[in-house]
Amino acid sequence: MNGLMDRLAASGGDFDRWEIVYSERLEGLFLYVLVALVAALLASAVSDIRAGGARGVLLVLLRLAAVGAIAVAAAGPRVQLQKTQPIRNQLVVYFDQSPSMEIPDANGGAERREAVTRWLAAGGLPLDQWRENYDIRMLGFSGSGDDFRIAPLPGMAGEGASLPVAGFSTDFSSLLVDMARRIKDQPTSGVVIVSDGADLSGLSEATRRENVFADRLRQAGLAGVNAPVSTVLVGGEEPIPDVAISSLEVDDYAFIRNQAEITIHVRTSGISAQRLPVQLRFGGGVIAQTQVQVPDSGAHTLKATLSFSPQEVGEFIYEVQVPPVEVERIRDNNKKAFILNVIRDRIRVLQVVGHPSWDVRFLRQLFKRDPNIDLISFMILRDLAQVRMQNFPERDLSLIPFPTDEIFDRQLPSFDVVIMQNFQYQDHYGINLGHLENMRKFVAEQGGGLVLIGGDQGFSDTNFNWAAIRDLMPFERFQGAGLLDMGRVYETAPFAPELSQTGRIHPMTRLVSDPDENEKLWKRLPPVEGMNLTGPLKPDAFSLMNHPRLKYPDGRPMSLVAGRQYSKGRVLSVAGDSSWFWAFPAAAQEGTARHYATFWREALRWLTKDPSSQRVQVTTPRRQYRPGEEMRVRVSVLDEQYRPAEQAIVDLKARGISSMTGNICPQPVVQSGPGVFETTCIAEGKGFLSIWSGAKSSSGLELGSDTAFVEVLSPVAEYERTRVETELMDALANRLGGRSLRIEKGRTDGVPSVKPVDAFRVLGAREVELWDNGFVLLVLAALLSVEWFLRRQWGLA
Repeated sequence: MNGLMDRLAASGGDFDRWEIVYSERLEGLFLYVLVALVAALLASAVSDIRAGGARGVLLVLLRLAAVGAIAVAAAGPRVQLQKTQPIRNQLVVYFDQSPSMEIPDANGGAERREAVTRWLAAGGLPLDQWRENYDIRMLGFSGSGDDFRIAPLPGMAGEGASLPVAGFSTDFSSLLVDMARRIKDQPTSGVVIVSDGADLSGLSEATRRENVFADRLRQAGLAGVNAPVSTVLVGGEEPIPDVAISSLEVDDYAFIRNQAEITIHVRTSGISAQRLPVQLRFGGGVIAQTQVQVPDSGAHTLKATLSFSPQEVGEFIYEVQVPPVEVERIRDNNKKAFILNVIRDRIRVLQVVGHPSWDVRFLRQLFKRDPNIDLISFMILRDLAQVRMQNFPERDLSLIPFPTDEIFDRQLPSFDVVIMQNFQYQDHYGINLGHLENMRKFVAEQGGGLVLIGGDQGFSDTNFNWAAIRDLMPFERFQGAGLLDMGRVYETAPFAPELSQTGRIHPMTRLVSDPDENEKLWKRLPPVEGMNLTGPLKPDAFSLMNHPRLKYPDGRPMSLVAGRQYSKGRVLSVAGDSSWFWAFPAAAQEGTARHYATFWREALRWLTKDPSSQRVQVTTPRRQYRPGEEMRVRVSVLDEQYRPAEQAIVDLKARGISSMTGNICPQPVVQSGPGVFETTCIAEGKGFLSIWSGAKSSSGLELGSDTAFVEVLSPVAEYERTRVETELMDALANRLGGRSLRIEKGRTDGVPSVKPVDAFRVLGAREVELWDNGFVLLVLAALLSVEWFLRRQWGLA
């Protein structure tokens, strides 16, 4: 090589490597000329060979050599001289740090990560031998997607090494992408993957189809990679006894009091033939249960279906559980929780009317036309007391009796709202103390809504002798005379009701968002004809509309429309029976009855606790957090007037659903703006957290409460597959040129494959042009001269 360099006047000097390179820019004209020369040469070669025989063949070969020399010279050949330094190859060892490495090893009984530690301590990898020739990279991998992490594990190469567990899952697809990058960044003699193969990225399923698996490797960037990839399987191939809930099939939404279904997939391995109970739990108790039959001790996936009927509207946490079997060694995977959002399919309304009227007719027609409302209406046209007094036979009566027992004893819980319109709470309708107590429980315990509408038979002093009704009313009992003393119990003069401060912005009376414009709209509506005279409002009640002239003894205006939160439920009272005036005359004047419809539809939303009517709302920026991560909790509070609370007493509590937590919200709740209160909590535990907040006004009045749920990510999915993925580990080693090994009793049969790569770093370089060198020109001239001379000598010119 040095002699050649001397002839080219380009001695190698300190350079220890050389290679020939060519120009990357060849003009199109040169190619056309070269093709033309070759074509002409081939055309003349036929005649030369025919004329001169062997001599003609020699002449053609000389001519080809000359043309080839011209082509090489035109390509701009250069000798690149390099001064290099050898580079040590790397060996990359990946250790699986996912939670499945805490599963007991079927061979040794200890955790899989401990089996890896013992294997390394026993010399499972020839680390001392490798260090002499290679740079060893000890790395841990865990997580998936955006949470995939690669972390150095320098301690794994020393004595007493311990493999820490991190992350929530195993993602081999992300691992292969990192592997391809490292191999391309630095010369690599081998890669080793130490894992149980419990992949959750779908790569293990791809091994069942060769072309799909090859595509996945190509997408990761491993096509054409020469470094051998060996796998070391830990965990043992025998299944350990386990029962796991692998997946749930349930809708995100369910309808209140309607049957909902959930399908549970239960995976078993190593469990003897037996029946296993599958339970659905809510509120600390079992609400549905079935059983699945395990055929034998092999591996099985069993399916169970449970039905249940949610009884409350809102977001709730349900939990599916299979009680642990005695021989199980992993019990964290025996239960799985989920959030269910319970909504109303249609609002079920029961309307009980004591006397027909235009007010009754308009309200009934409004609800009947609304496809979101399921209305059941009863009108009392038969006086039970008169029937008893006259002793009429049942067969002689044309009207059916009011089914009080059926409604108030059996069917009441099936409704969302009950409307008692112009109704006398007297026993001559068949109403007794038990029926009224059921109504009180319907509101207080079941969270139902109650609407009390007055009229000529309602809201009189004689109607409120029973404690159940008196407790529900938003106002105190009126201390007046009897029903017929109209001057004392009913105001007959028409009047235009006035919105209270609460009514200006309350959802029920908010026709438009702007409070001033809202008040103007109400003033333009027709006046109503009279109202029942009531006592003062109770301390926890609020007024929406008032009489412009009538006052309570304390000087406050008398309320036409009032509301009240009563335990779990809500009560609305309308002290009159002419709200229909807001529809009929308004339609004649403005061509629309929308304000009447808006009031009653918003009233139903408030009575059924629609989220838009809540005064307290708890929110978090996200629904999922990693353990130890901070989460910002915001509580929005509206005051008694449904305005952002300037001052409020806010209480906040967080607790775990499936595991106990400590004080995870150590920071106090602080007000950051009108009606906005914030604090910071720490996500702890496993599964779901419930964040509850309640608020009171500065005067101590309860404003409401709300609960939000967040999920603390946990490695439950890792425990659903206790079996190691032998097929995946074997497929990776076979496709990527390595060896597939198994840790059994602390040893492996052989060591991972290593393939040295001749790698170097270029410290300096020099290029020498060849085409313009005198030696090259001499060779080209010699070829052409010899060909011309021989042709002349042999008479072939």
